[in-house]
Amino acid sequence: MNEYSASRIIVLSGTSDGQLYEDHILAGWIVFPSRFSDTQTRFYTHWQAPEDGNWWLQVEDDMIGYWPSSLFPYLSWWANNTEWGGEILNTWPGGSRSKTLMGSGHSWLEEYGRAAYISRMHYVNGDNNLKDPAFVSFFVTNPDYNGLSRWEDRDSMGYHIYFGGR
Repeated sequence: MNEYSASRIIVLSGTSDGQLYEDHILAGWIVFPSRFSDTQTRFYTHWQAPEDGNWWLQVEDDMIGYWPSSLFPYLSWWANNTEWGGEILNTWPGGSRSKTLMGSGHSWLEEYGRAAYISRMHYVNGDNNLKDPAFVSFFVTNPDYNGLSRWEDRDSMGYHIYFGGR
């Protein structure tokens, strides 16, 4: 299949042309049958070390990859946008409606236990402190098939979103 489903965070920086940024780093979960020849979920993530501007690939507590800041000139020290959410890609000719389901494949309206979600959403500021998201905007590119909802519950899941298809 020429499709994938992902849930991810994207950190972006640099000058923009519409939604395109000069530098971006992705982290999340993906199912991509045509790339991996199966329907297994795979985890991928990149984090920046604040003391030197370099980017590290970290899985749980293990640092397993490194990219020097010279590869990411706009992300060397900060980002000017962060996105959380889900995505499906359809590369079939003609762009017909994808049968790939976003997230868990359940509606965002089903919430915890069924819908895909991202919880404890924070960013790290210039003083290396965790901060709650500010100036939040929401977008759904195809509301006939997918949606999302946002919640603030600082006692359990923190700032979080539910997302998915119908």
